[in-house]
Amino acid sequence: MDRQLKILISLGVVFVLLLGGAAALLLAPSPESSGETSSEPESTAVTLVQKDPSEVVKIESSTGFYAEYDPENEKLMIPALEGLPLDESVLDYILRFAATVTGQREIESGELSDFGITEESPVVTITYSDGSAAVLKIGSEVPGVSTASKYVLMDGKIYIMYDMHLRYFTAEPSEYISTQITPDNYDSSSGACLYKTKNLTFALLDKAFGINRNTDATSAAQFHTGYYCLVPDGQNFAPDDTVISNVSDSLFGMTGEVAAFASSENELDLEAFGLGENYLTAAVTAVGITDDSKVLTFCVDASQPAEGKIYLHVRGSNVVYSIDEENAPLWYKSELSDFYAEKIFVPALENVGKLTLETPEYTLLFSINRDGEGKIKDVDALKTEGGKNFSAVLSDSDFSNLFSALCETRQCGSAEEAKDEVSSPVLKITVEYTDGKSETLSLSEAPSENVFAAVNGSSFWLLPGGYAEKLLETALGFFG
Repeated sequence: MDRQLKILISLGVVFVLLLGGAAALLLAPSPESSGETSSEPESTAVTLVQKDPSEVVKIESSTGFYAEYDPENEKLMIPALEGLPLDESVLDYILRFAATVTGQREIESGELSDFGITEESPVVTITYSDGSAAVLKIGSEVPGVSTASKYVLMDGKIYIMYDMHLRYFTAEPSEYISTQITPDNYDSSSGACLYKTKNLTFALLDKAFGINRNTDATSAAQFHTGYYCLVPDGQNFAPDDTVISNVSDSLFGMTGEVAAFASSENELDLEAFGLGENYLTAAVTAVGITDDSKVLTFCVDASQPAEGKIYLHVRGSNVVYSIDEENAPLWYKSELSDFYAEKIFVPALENVGKLTLETPEYTLLFSINRDGEGKIKDVDALKTEGGKNFSAVLSDSDFSNLFSALCETRQCGSAEEAKDEVSSPVLKITVEYTDGKSETLSLSEAPSENVFAAVNGSSFWLLPGGYAEKLLETALGFFG
């Protein structure tokens, strides 16, 4: 009896489920009655024109766009924008879709006005070398599709075509101009850098400073670094090479929006963009990494920020670009103090021949002896005080420890404004190099806990107090 009851209950549940499913099917609206259409129809794309890009003769639009193919250079030209830096990728894009015209789907029925095709609709005419032509009348946007498309009338039929294939036939002139402001510094195929910056000059209103690559250095301050800074007031110093490299890199490959253009640079209204009296100018001279005879130069003028925008103009160009202030490149935001190296005096030990420490009371001279490979064998040390001489011989490791203490010159800031207050030095350090060049670091008392430090008498800094005492304590320890 229990078994029969279970079977009846199971059959009853199945019957109820079948009734529910049938009711759902009867009540569900059909696609036609719901008014919904598929957002992406089944692909029925048809190629309406298939030509080689070289067969395109010209493209003209009722909106004013006109381009013609240049067979000699194998590229599209826009005569109205001659002399302007055009975006080659856009030109290639236009040419590709002028040579191959594709309809994603043909519309079987409907009035032209239903698809936004009227007398005022843009008309694009593409002429080919065989005398044929494709005439496209562009209508309204197609609703309910994931890929932006438009209705287009061609050869008496209406097609849906991707907007990306059509947009540059009727775009604003500025959209054909390259958005690249300065040249790239890399090979797109290999990713390798093409140039190394040789000279970089900044002019911020009435303040200017330059950064040069150390190639033919004559000043000892330039001896041990890749770059050196030149400042008009005489504060020349060895900057932080990493900062220089990053700032230099930020000047290459800049991009922005086209703000204005003209047929010639003289016709640009630079003052309208705050570029009449330049707020900031950066001039770059770079040479090829593998070929120093390959030289690249450019000069960028920049405006002060205005309503969140910064305007840029490369001299010799007839385009003004804009960038967002929040995206200002590193070179625009950099100040002279940003280039200060952490350590102001770091001689290259491998090139040092002699080291002299002079105080008002005594002088310490360290003469390095090297083997045939240039490695330090030992160091002859001589202390002269009160007419008496005291000598010692230092091992390589002993002198290296002393030299490490010497190089602990972490600056606390520039003392250029206080250079007239610098008194007689309490310690003068002279490093003589094996090629005859030399450089000096002179330390003087300062009103604060710090000490004044002058590098070669041309740049003035603050060093932490106690630097001289620690260095001299280490050096005097070798004399017993």
